[in-house]
Amino acid sequence: MCEFVSWVETADGKIWFLDDDKLKTKKGQGLIEWTKCNSDLRGHGAIRHYFKLANHDGTDRECTDFTSPDNFPPEIVSAIKAGKMRGFNAQPEGLLTASTYKVYQESRASAYKIYEEALDSADRVYQETIVSVEKVYQETRTSADRVYQETIASAYWVYREAIASADRVYQETIASANKVLQEATAPAYEVYQETIASAYWDLFADPKNRNPKWINKE
Repeated sequence: MCEFVSWVETADGKIWFLDDDKLKTKKGQGLIEWTKCNSDLRGHGAIRHYFKLANHDGTDRECTDFTSPDNFPPEIVSAIKAGKMRGFNAQPEGLLTASTYKVYQESRASAYKIYEEALDSADRVYQETIVSVEKVYQETRTSADRVYQETIASAYWVYREAIASADRVYQETIASANKVLQEATAPAYEVYQETIASAYWDLFADPKNRNPKWINKE
């Protein structure tokens, strides 16, 4: 899996990379749909797809050491300083001062706790639904079994219809419960990701919070 930040360098020395400006375009929105997840959006495959670069064009490069802007091409340094890398939901260590990053981590832990609470709540509803439908299903099946045993051949088709109906209701309820669970947790996780990313870049936007090496020198 490619890391943040990734870029492609072609033989002519050009640096190909993605930033928020590109992701906001119609082409960028299509790329987000194509990649499906944020981790893929950070990778070389996404860069090549966006710019239509063949696999043999250029060299894939990446760096995760943000302690100095000297580790990155100037174009990427400018994009980071301008706050144009928010869309990747990355929170690299090294852009902020140690004390500010510690405060950020505390905020992140708080945001994650809220996410976990939302997840627990959704899971409780899911489990309660499953237990309830399981009980109804078992009672229906037990009743159908009893009728079947009492009437044998004459009740056989009634039994099959009852079981098939109970199975359909059971499967539909399970599917509905799963959907409710996913719908309840996915927005919570998205809010969590956006919250911690926004908190991180808001801190970075204030020069006093930055690693001194990332402060513009006039």
